Amino acid sequence: MLIKTTIQRSHIIAACIVAPESEIRYYLCGVLIEASPACAFIAATDGHRLALFRDDEASIIYTAASHVEFIIPRALASKVKTHKTLRTVGVEYDTETQLVTIDDCGTRSSQTAIDGRFPDFRRILPRQSDGVAQQLNPKYYADFGKIAQALGHKGADAIHVWHDKSEACTVTVGGHPEFIGVCMALRDRDADSRTFPSMERFQRPEVKQHETIAA
Repeated sequence: MLIKTTIQRSHIIAACIVAPESEIRYYLCGVLIEASPACAFIAATDGHRLALFRDDEASIIYTAASHVEFIIPRALASKVKTHKTLRTVGVEYDTETQLVTIDDCGTRSSQTAIDGRFPDFRRILPRQSDGVAQQLNPKYYADFGKIAQALGHKGADAIHVWHDKSEACTVTVGGHPEFIGVCMALRDRDADSRTFPSMERFQRPEVKQHETIAA
């Protein structure tokens, strides 16, 4: 059965920022499409961070299935580029051959879907934020900024991190409620031995006046 849908190109582009190019857990090297007649969810993770989108404009064009999910290989998903006017790309999935085809402005590219089970990302979605700051990998933080740019938000206040001491951090992009990000905090093994740095070391040193020795 051939299943057809349209997906926001910005969601696919942004998801590729998180999806790894190579990983021993091969099923992570792609973008998950989880679609139903009501909407579609687009997700990508490398095991340390998650990018999740809800696309209410996407719907499956089919007759038999009520729900379908497949993983687009990152190599195929990364072919989607920004466009000045066209916001969506066509995505087709053949349930018999597992072939995924992306139709981008008439250019069709195909590849076999990744044969694997995508992690249950809903299980790790944070449910609270107590504001206790956690240490985050700077690269991950910067990548969420790139996701915000892919969504069209280029301001310095593009992302907000909701910290929690007992759960992963939640990341949001201003003006884009269709996106949610999750980022695991760094495990600081030396946290107990660290102390706040002394600011005395960075004060201007006192200049001692040399005493004049009488001849």
